[in-house]
Amino acid sequence: IRRFLFIGRYDRVKGLPELYKAVDNITASNWSLTLVGPIPREHHKNDDRLRYHGSVSSAGEMKEIIDQHDVLICPSISEGMPNVILEAMARGLGVIATDVGATATMIDGNGWLVEQKNISALERAIDECLNMPDHTLQGLKQRSKEIIQQRFTWEAIIERFVQFLN
Repeated sequence: IRRFLFIGRYDRVKGLPELYKAVDNITASNWSLTLVGPIPREHHKNDDRLRYHGSVSSAGEMKEIIDQHDVLICPSISEGMPNVILEAMARGLGVIATDVGATATMIDGNGWLVEQKNISALERAIDECLNMPDHTLQGLKQRSKEIIQQRFTWEAIIERFVQFLN
């Protein structure tokens, strides 16, 4: 089973309506989606594959939740540089994200970058993930950790900044 994760509040810019429409069209049964964040009950979908977790304030609990999943889905229609993607990558998750803000700098062989509000593209990315071999998924997950180490640690950022100044 492929375990997808959405972390965010119920806010139009987070792309939850698009995610709901995309998963409605996924006919495979070998997946689940956990939604973490303050999503009002009236916006919960009645689907056995979806699990709602509510808000999490403990960093330890959030790490445990992330570690139980394979791929973060971030279908936002507006972002800067989403910390949620960096946090999921640092924990070794693959990523499906919309091409908004700085997300393109985080997706490089570790997932899928899809056009915002494009339900078909989001659906295709989920479907591709569901149909890829386990070893390929493990490679995506490992690549996320590598990207964090190469580009997003303080050491890597400082080195690039010093090179820029020179």
